[in-house]
Amino acid sequence: MKCLVILIFAAFSCSLRAEKRVLDFLDEYCIRCHNPEKTKGGLDLESMYEERITGHPEIWEKVITRLESRD
Repeated sequence: MKCLVILIFAAFSCSLRAEKRVLDFLDEYCIRCHNPEKTKGGLDLESMYEERITGHPEIWEKVITRLESRD
């Protein structure tokens, strides 16, 4: 049981670190144009900071599609 608790904590910790890296990336490359005031392309990424990044799969699908279409 102790190993399971440690494993769960480790997975959660990795998840939080990964999410922090995503937020740092968004701050550097995306938020300037995709914020509540500007919402370029109708997309406000800054509003998602208050929730978990993984809580918006439909938005990330659109982001990926748009990024891929600009080869």
